[in-house]
Amino acid sequence: MQHPRQDEELYVNCSCINNGGSSYPGLCRPNCTMLYPFIGLMLVTGFLSTISAMPFIIFIIRAVTDKDKSLAIGVSTFLQTLLGFFPGPIIVGKIVDSTCVLWTSSCSKQGACALHDNDQLRIKISTIIAVAKSLTLILTVLIYWFSRHKTDWSVEVGIGSHKHAETERFLDKETEMKELEQMSRETSLKLKDIEHDELKTFGSHK
Repeated sequence: MQHPRQDEELYVNCSCINNGGSSYPGLCRPNCTMLYPFIGLMLVTGFLSTISAMPFIIFIIRAVTDKDKSLAIGVSTFLQTLLGFFPGPIIVGKIVDSTCVLWTSSCSKQGACALHDNDQLRIKISTIIAVAKSLTLILTVLIYWFSRHKTDWSVEVGIGSHKHAETERFLDKETEMKELEQMSRETSLKLKDIEHDELKTFGSHK
């Protein structure tokens, strides 16, 4: 127990303390030596979470065809809202309330929490964050492992469309050449017929 200041009252022989200990009014003064390392760890975690947002969007866009890109982004945003933003505050609120050791009351009804068990609060909050981050990391590794040899549909479809257009142009040219050859043969036959008729006419005049 820390010694109270000279202007603070000191209570001795307290029945709620083992062996009739002593205490003074107010909360215990914090004696945390891991505050700055914790803040640094949270900053690094937040930074890594932020820079991973855009690669996920790019992955979603490249995993589907061109016509499904907007639908994929919409479904992804809907699932993030449904599974993250909606239940998140409720779950965190339940965890915070579970660490309350002193509730206020008003008109015989339970009010807000006046005092939390800080040790339990930090353990539970840090645990749920660590579990969520670990699950996200595991799923990200699995996605990378199973999709590293997959087709980039946005590129493959574009290449396929280009090849299809080139094939159609080649077929059109081939058809046009065949039609020209057919017209040339028909013209040759007509010229031969005309020449034959002229020879017959010339022979009859003789």
